[in-house]
Amino acid sequence: MTGKKAKQIRGGMRAIAFVACMLFAAAGMAKVANPQVVPVQATYVFSVPDTGKLYNACTASPFPGIVKDILEAVGGKDQLGAVQAFLPEIEKELGFKLDAETVTKMIPALDLFMANSTESDKPVVGLVATEGDKDKFQHFLNYWEKAAIKAAAESQSDDEASTASEKKHEFITTSTVEGCLVKHFVAGNGMDVYYAEADSLFLVATDNNVFTSMLARAKGKKKEGGFNSASDFEKVSKAISARDGVLYMYQNNKAVFENAPRQPELQKLYQLMREFAAQDMAGTVIEVKKDSVRSYHYSPFAPGSENTLIRKLMERASNSSSIEIMKFAPEQVMVAGGTNAFDAFLIYDFMRDLINSLSGNSKDTDIDKQLKDFEPLLGFSVKEDLLPACGNELGLIVSSLDFSSSLPAVDLALLMKVRDKDKMQKVLTAVERQVDDKVKQMAPQGPDKDKAPNVDVSFKTAKEGDLSIRYLDIPPLPTVTPAYAFVGDYLIIASTKETVSKLAAVKNGKEKSLVGSQLLSQYQGVTPRGMSFGYVNLSAVWDSVGQIASKAADKPAMDKVLDALRKIHGAAGYAEVKDGAVVGESVLLFSSDK
Repeated sequence: MTGKKAKQIRGGMRAIAFVACMLFAAAGMAKVANPQVVPVQATYVFSVPDTGKLYNACTASPFPGIVKDILEAVGGKDQLGAVQAFLPEIEKELGFKLDAETVTKMIPALDLFMANSTESDKPVVGLVATEGDKDKFQHFLNYWEKAAIKAAAESQSDDEASTASEKKHEFITTSTVEGCLVKHFVAGNGMDVYYAEADSLFLVATDNNVFTSMLARAKGKKKEGGFNSASDFEKVSKAISARDGVLYMYQNNKAVFENAPRQPELQKLYQLMREFAAQDMAGTVIEVKKDSVRSYHYSPFAPGSENTLIRKLMERASNSSSIEIMKFAPEQVMVAGGTNAFDAFLIYDFMRDLINSLSGNSKDTDIDKQLKDFEPLLGFSVKEDLLPACGNELGLIVSSLDFSSSLPAVDLALLMKVRDKDKMQKVLTAVERQVDDKVKQMAPQGPDKDKAPNVDVSFKTAKEGDLSIRYLDIPPLPTVTPAYAFVGDYLIIASTKETVSKLAAVKNGKEKSLVGSQLLSQYQGVTPRGMSFGYVNLSAVWDSVGQIASKAADKPAMDKVLDALRKIHGAAGYAEVKDGAVVGESVLLFSSDK
């Protein structure tokens, strides 16, 4: 095989690896095939308990077509073509077909992980693969070693390559550990890779200490240190293993925080984040169907987490059958999200303590004092007016984004449940006064004063029945009229007064809402309930991106990428607190005309 061919294959293999990683990242989240072998310090574990089942599920969905179309649009077709062109040559040397059926039989199960290193700040990556057809797997491994050695040699400089031999021992060293032949490969970029076969398992890691412990557990010489001993592993595993899926993942929060970077300032930040977090372990299982991808998430509250901010917020949430603030969302909304777990006092206290801690409790960063001193300028008190006025619900609604003209039209709103209208009105009136003062300061002065256009740039009131909207005209920006209004116990702050009017009409039943709509019913039972909800109409997002792409230099390529992405219609998800854990489900929906 020529050096040019090897480089082409290497480039193609990188492309395939990149696509595979993207698929895992997009879909992945945790039943571990070999939890006793995967290290306990693993921060993320991606598991495929049945590779054949995963392959069949993905090929029956639009995913392969989407990835293929995107790669072709961005120039990745050539790299994939290089691999396909040399595949017959590779198969001839192997002595068997390297198709999906063969690969999934060679490796019927696979665990990929990331972990914190015991020796450096670089993360450790590794895998535990279950070997099926050992004979074919060994042939493939031998072929990979030859190709890897050649690639490593070619990655050296011309001077080094002219004198370097391609003998295996220059790139791969061997040793015997726990009765197994361990190989140490040094890649062209200097990365260490340790690997070995242990009975029916194939182990790989980029850290020698991590790898040695994995091997000892795989051979039954060591019991401690496996992922099955991680905090809350059994609880999470039991919950998600009861669900059928093809891809699984664990997120080991405890390992993340316990193995903080060595820099002192980052260690302090990690410690604060640990106090903020309420879960040691989280798990998600993914089910891939022809028309959708569905996920189920489970994350129990850790022992001793009763006083953490996250747990306090979540447990104070109202796990109702509907998140009321989402009833403002129009049926054809682009993005909508809301929660009833908002607590302004708790969040303020946490942010104050965080800033004080990071600054070493310096008097210069005393937030309480600074805000108190700032009150005369603000015209209201943050602690006595703003915080008490805020209720427990918070929402964001983006109805549309229009980039077709020179001035973008953004139709969005921030919504909040109000606990004390009088205090909130005091805050809003003070903000109005601040805006008016700023506008006056920007007006022409001196000789040019009389030349200034006679435009009243101040807050005005628009009445629509019982609805009173306060808004601000900005002549240079006709598509923006910042506005706000109270609708019942809710405050709407929007980009235009028309947005306020529309959302009020939706809440009052005069226009169709996303909640209870036929559109939302497509998401297989995912509704605005529990403590939080999110929804994205991706079809509308792609249309808005297309307006921007129409002005791009590489418009044809962008159009092809968007055509591929339009096969993904939308996404929705919710989360609730149930039996001492955060439980959630989400659905990614494909277009019916895939």
